[in-house]
Amino acid sequence: MIRSAISDIEQSIKDNASLSELALILYQEKDIEKAYKYINFSMEDALFYNSQLRYILLSNVMPLINESYQVKSNKQKTVLKTTLIFISVLSFFLLLSFIYIFIQNKKLSIARNDLRNANIQLTQLNEQLSVANFNLNDLNNDLSESNLIKEQYIGSFLAICSNYIDKLDGYRKMVKKHITGQKVEELLILTKSRKIIDVELTEFYQNFDNTFLSIYPN
Repeated sequence: MIRSAISDIEQSIKDNASLSELALILYQEKDIEKAYKYINFSMEDALFYNSQLRYILLSNVMPLINESYQVKSNKQKTVLKTTLIFISVLSFFLLLSFIYIFIQNKKLSIARNDLRNANIQLTQLNEQLSVANFNLNDLNNDLSESNLIKEQYIGSFLAICSNYIDKLDGYRKMVKKHITGQKVEELLILTKSRKIIDVELTEFYQNFDNTFLSIYPN
């Protein structure tokens, strides 16, 4: 049937029954587009040839093919319309996404700039903190030295006081012993002498020198 239709077309035979029969076969096989194309081609030849019989035969078949073609065309239009709507909606969301991304990028740029400024300020604060820590270390060293001085002074003071208490207790016992033994004259001679005071004063100077040189050796 295909070869016969090709032969009719090549020989310019307008009374071409093969092409119309082929269109009907294609219609039955659901190849609507080719069936529609071939039946219209056959109708044009029938009108050109002015064959009433061929025109009547085509008129019985052509409405079925045309209707199927229109149904298929409408379905394709519906699919195309739906696709266009989907593409339009998708394009709208893409546009919104682009605007959102642009705004977010702008905010991100501002945030990066703020972060850069914050880092600069943080660096400056770190430098100031380093200086403050250095000064604090110096102050701590001075405080430690001051505490050491206090500790040594307190220790020396306690030692001297303890020594004086022991000496005072010994002196008390010596006085008691002389009074009990009726040795008042010897006790009076001892109290008149500056030997004890000179010894204590010498020891006081010695303790002061030792304490001072231990705190300030240079």
